[in-house]
This record gives sequence, structure tokens and C-alpha cells, in this order.
Amino acid sequence: MKQIAGAIGALLMLTACGEQTPYERKMSTCSSKGEMLAAVMSQDGVRQTLRSPSTASFPSSGTASHNGDCTFNVSGRVDAQNGFGAMERRYYTGVIKYDHNSDTWQMRSVDLGE
Repeated sequence: MKQIAGAIGALLMLTACGEQTPYERKMSTCSSKGEMLAAVMSQDGVRQTLRSPSTASFPSSGTASHNGDCTFNVSGRVDAQNGFGAMERRYYTGVIKYDHNSDTWQMRSVDLGE
């Protein structure tokens, strides 16, 4: 019983030591570690450019690459209704920036391919 309690205590200590401060988390997002988050956060910016944003569905989270200065190139696919109501798949690319001061994401550009 003491061994189990000791193991649980050690696990809790290691978990607590591995936590980041809010500042460290924000700065980590500005590095290549933030690529997956950038890809997911860009979906809102892509939705805003569609004719029927409520129909948007993303088959995958897309990809992102870190450019430095909290900026990421993003790309992926989106399925959404076009102006005639038919579903179509479009490929997108764009640039998204993370503002670590306000803890917000801002879509800088979106290009929807055909």
C-alpha cells in the first residue's frame, strides 16, 4: 500500500514540475510546437471566407509550418456548400498569427483554391 501511495505521489510531483506557466505556454505557442494549434485555429478564418460557413466540414486538421515571429503558413481541405447549394471540396492556404499579448489568433490571409 505504501508503494502505491509513493508511486502516486511521485507521479503527481512529476506532473506538477512539468506544467508550464501561462507565459511559457504562450511563448511555446509561438514556436514550432504551436503548429498543430495554428492549423486548427485557422479553420475559423477559413469558415469566414465561405459563402455558407455553417456547412463547413474539415476532413482533417490541416498542416502548418512555423515562419517565426508567431506566424504560421497553414493549408488544408474544407468541404462546404457553394452558391448553388452543392457540396464541394476546396483546398486552402493561408497565414495565421498568434498574438501572445492578447492570447488570440488572427488570420492574415486565406486563399481558397478551386
